[in-house]
Amino acid sequence: MKHFNVTQWCLNHKEIVYFFLGLFSIAGLFSYLNLGRMEDPDYTIREMVVTASYPGASAKEVEEQVTERIEKALQDLDGLDNLESYSMPGTSVIYVEIKDTIVNDDIAGRWIDARNIIQGISGDLPEGTNVEINDHFDYVYGMIYALTADDGFSYLEMKEEAERIRHDVLTLPQTKRVELLGVRVPNLYIDVDPYKISNLGITMSEIETLLKSESMVSDSGYATTSKDLFFLRVTPRLTNYQDFGKLAISKNGQVFKLEDIANIHRDYSEDGEQQFFYKGKPAIGIAISMIGGENIIQYGEDLSKVLVKSTAALPAGMQLNNVVNQAQSVDNAIFTFVRSLIEAVLIIFAVSILSLGRRAGFIVVLCIPFVLAVTFAFMYVMKIDLQSVSLGGLIIGLGLLVDDAMIVVELIIVNLEKGMKKVDAIINSFRQTALPMLTGTVITCAGFIPIAFAKGSASEFCSSLFYVITIALLVSWVVAGTITPFLANIFINEEFANKRHEHKN
Repeated sequence: MKHFNVTQWCLNHKEIVYFFLGLFSIAGLFSYLNLGRMEDPDYTIREMVVTASYPGASAKEVEEQVTERIEKALQDLDGLDNLESYSMPGTSVIYVEIKDTIVNDDIAGRWIDARNIIQGISGDLPEGTNVEINDHFDYVYGMIYALTADDGFSYLEMKEEAERIRHDVLTLPQTKRVELLGVRVPNLYIDVDPYKISNLGITMSEIETLLKSESMVSDSGYATTSKDLFFLRVTPRLTNYQDFGKLAISKNGQVFKLEDIANIHRDYSEDGEQQFFYKGKPAIGIAISMIGGENIIQYGEDLSKVLVKSTAALPAGMQLNNVVNQAQSVDNAIFTFVRSLIEAVLIIFAVSILSLGRRAGFIVVLCIPFVLAVTFAFMYVMKIDLQSVSLGGLIIGLGLLVDDAMIVVELIIVNLEKGMKKVDAIINSFRQTALPMLTGTVITCAGFIPIAFAKGSASEFCSSLFYVITIALLVSWVVAGTITPFLANIFINEEFANKRHEHKN
């Protein structure tokens, strides 16, 4: 084993080499077809938004009574990096950022601590303050559709159809989340005439008490028999918004209806609601997020089939329009990579033919798809998706992974020109270049180490660049010592080297 030469071993065990050639080629093709496809890599956003509503308060009151109290409490959060707040009339918005050095597994625990801190001071906040916490920023909506309708359809009817489509999309196993955008919730408005209630001696507290008593759900009891138990339910008096106008108010021996002193109507709230428009028309957006690691191109095809059925069930006058299609963007990026690969292979083949000869160039070109196949297999095992960064790593690697094969092939030909036997020339070629090529490969890979092992979101986003380039270059070095000499033994002979030597002379 002291003088073990991997090249010689491959030449003596052709059947095993053929087996692994076929195995890794099939594994690479399978991996390429089943690799996750996304536009950008997954990464964790280390930020949380705390929104507190304090109706009726001025910006200064919100700042002093809500924002400062929450910020002071959150300063005790372990791993806190930065707090940024905005106080507006009736609303406080606080952005909480934790340090990049916090590992992903600990982030959820930090948000739980933050929620507990805020909950602990909720009793110190002014009465009527409502606090909402949002720490879910990992939803990337790659598909967005807009549901529009002709005049005559209400938002409520549009929402019902949007909810049906949402339910259909959630049946796909790759779906992570579906959110409706721009849904306006109808509210009931009771506009009390202040002059009328003043003349009649009715106060607002009496009207509030009436509304609470009529809308409150109370236990109506139950009846029992020898065998069964029956719960009693009182049929509610208020079944639609017009019934509110029939409510009676008794004052000073007189009875008034609520509609006599107030204007009752339904409308959509404008405060704090974001509306969704498509080509200037009011619409409801349907934002769809896919589970990480899935193939978004395949998901896009499955989603289209579901939406075709959902669209066919829409009433006449409603349309479902595509706004954002990430599957198409990813498909275009994959096509760009494949085109770049073909162009690189053609360029390498042309340059190799001009510099090394037709047979030597053909050997170098054959090594490229095999190196990529093995790289795809490792990416599949390591769960590295095809996305913008990993594709960039593959494109960078294309310019480097042919170097080792070119060096070995050129040295084989040089050894043959020196008069060596073919087998000796092939065996000695990798032995002479193995260590220098490995050193160069390791140095090149080491240049990308800071990208993979640095702390923070930027490293998390770009880390696949290091892994893809390292895998591709190390595989190319192994291929240069195994497959390249094996192919050279098939395609190159002494006559080829002699002809090239004569041509040089």
